[in-house]
Amino acid sequence: MSTAIATYAFQCSTVAFVVAVLLFNVLYFFVVLPKLTENRISLGGDIFVGFRQYRYVKAYLNLLTAVEQRRWYNVFIRHSFVAILAIWSLGMVSVAILHSR
Repeated sequence: MSTAIATYAFQCSTVAFVVAVLLFNVLYFFVVLPKLTENRISLGGDIFVGFRQYRYVKAYLNLLTAVEQRRWYNVFIRHSFVAILAIWSLGMVSVAILHSR
């Protein structure tokens, strides 16, 4: 029974991980970067490097008004790192359960 649950958790977490990463990247390139360029914040060549992206996300979030901060995509952008890490962790735990059998 726990193997079936772990398999299901792995499949769901894999799909959720891929969707969350894709959604973050779409929002990053079509929402975050255009807003930064509108406000004349210089962007370096490191906009594609994953760990440097959060520097630009932080700058983007600092530009938002209180109303803009409550929009669903800005809430997702703000919490995306923790959400993606939690989904990835769920997948790794389910893999560990599957391989312990």
